Amino acid sequence: MQWESSFETASCSIQVTIRAILGADSNAIAYNSERGGSRMKIGRYLRTILIAVVVLILVAVIVVTGLMQGWQIKKRTPDQLASLLTPYFKIKTPPGKGPFPTILCFHGATGLINPDGRMWKGAGDFAEYLAGLGYATIYIDSFTGRSIPSIRRNDLKLIMLGYIEQQPGDVLVAISEARKLSFVDKEQLALVGRSSGALAIMDTFAMNPPQEIPANLINAPDNPLAGVKAAILFYPYCGAPAKAKGKGWTQNIPVLMLMGGKDPYTKSCLEIVTILENERRPVRAHVYPSAGHGFDGTPEYLKYFPSIPSPLDPEATADAREKVKEFLSKVFPAKEQK
Repeated sequence: MQWESSFETASCSIQVTIRAILGADSNAIAYNSERGGSRMKIGRYLRTILIAVVVLILVAVIVVTGLMQGWQIKKRTPDQLASLLTPYFKIKTPPGKGPFPTILCFHGATGLINPDGRMWKGAGDFAEYLAGLGYATIYIDSFTGRSIPSIRRNDLKLIMLGYIEQQPGDVLVAISEARKLSFVDKEQLALVGRSSGALAIMDTFAMNPPQEIPANLINAPDNPLAGVKAAILFYPYCGAPAKAKGKGWTQNIPVLMLMGGKDPYTKSCLEIVTILENERRPVRAHVYPSAGHGFDGTPEYLKYFPSIPSPLDPEATADAREKVKEFLSKVFPAKEQK
């Protein structure tokens, strides 16, 4: 198993490192013994401290690696996972009779529901915008069914909870469940993700299911990416443990990335874009120089994060919406545009 291989590798690293420390330190002790017993005692103490520090660091690496790979996550069937997600779908449909081209939206680390128990205003505004263009939207809430608090900005906490490794499973199950809904045009789906939600979409593509299955699923749904015609990624989180780093993905699904020049993750995302372009994947990226991570939020966001610099950029938000409109109209036109 993958975790056993990682554990064996880490164990070998611990042994090699400790032997190196012991070997180097024994020379120091021999030298110090000539200068007196007190220095030899100091050498022994230093050796003990160094060994303890190295072991603690390597154990921490093993634990964090395991958490990133989802060792602690309970595996479920697609139906079992659906029971955690579908009760909390937030749905918006345009006027008229369906089925409609449908956008599945995946939130980031702040969740879909704010601490007051309402959907974030920015999410609601985006759904209204898409409805005005003739698209239905389904927002997938990955937190509520798992009893994860509404706001978690600490990526390490999200890793500890296994959330980052679980959201790609949510992507696959949401696609499968959306295709069962009567108002959804099951052959006209697009995925939209923000921050870690964008990472989840990227990881899903990089896994190429069913070749690789998300950590929280026993098996992938049938035809995992059926009907998906496009993906839009707002300011993706492209740091560890992003699976697309260094390799990209093999799907030829058109992708639009919208990022901020002041976002610390943009550089890593652009490296992934370069890989995809070299592989001739249909990816477009646009960077707004003055925008940061979460640039398309609303002032409501600042109410809950008063101590951080405002990432909001209304001009970038307006332009991003126009780019979304243009991109979707080319991939699949909304019903009223046909």
